[in-house]
Amino acid sequence: MKSSSAAINIEIIATTLQDVIAINHSKASAIELCAGMSLDGITPSLALVKEAVAASALPIRVMVRPRGGNFCYSEEEFRQILETIEALKVLGVQGIVIGMVNREAVDERMKQVMACAKPMKVTFHRAFEQIADKVEAYNFLAAIGVDSILATAIPEVLTLPQKPIKIRLGGGLTAATIQKLRPLGYTNYHFGRAVRSEQSYESPISVAQINNLI
Repeated sequence: MKSSSAAINIEIIATTLQDVIAINHSKASAIELCAGMSLDGITPSLALVKEAVAASALPIRVMVRPRGGNFCYSEEEFRQILETIEALKVLGVQGIVIGMVNREAVDERMKQVMACAKPMKVTFHRAFEQIADKVEAYNFLAAIGVDSILATAIPEVLTLPQKPIKIRLGGGLTAATIQKLRPLGYTNYHFGRAVRSEQSYESPISVAQINNLI
């Protein structure tokens, strides 16, 4: 069993500037900025991104997802994705969060995403869970330089190595869950509704609930 003494990193979903400011007053380590959480997250407006970057001392990763629904994108949607990534670089964003699949495998166009995104870090989000061969997908993403994978703590994910890609666990986690996972060496976690006062994206961020996770 691995040591649980390593510091943990908590990433929190923000959907507004007020969320960003509140998270900066907590012990969180990073922010994922999204819009449209009823669609499980889409790209926020560039105006919000600009305000958030200016207001935050914490690193911000921005969701790059042009629409809700599946993660299979047309050529037109893919061009939009690349244009969004270029705009985010100009605004000083530290990283992006994206997922692209094709027939239950990683979309090969992720290579172009990685080239476009440099020097930003890239997280492959929970679209990863739709991929049939997760080991093959992990190796492909590692080879092209993906920084982290966001996924729920399902057995197929927990068997993956945590280097060179960081495994960031999310999806229904609690402080008790973290205490069970930390001895296994997991230090990166992702929270959304669970750290809001009414467990809803319509309710405000609770700094106390974030701090209780650490």
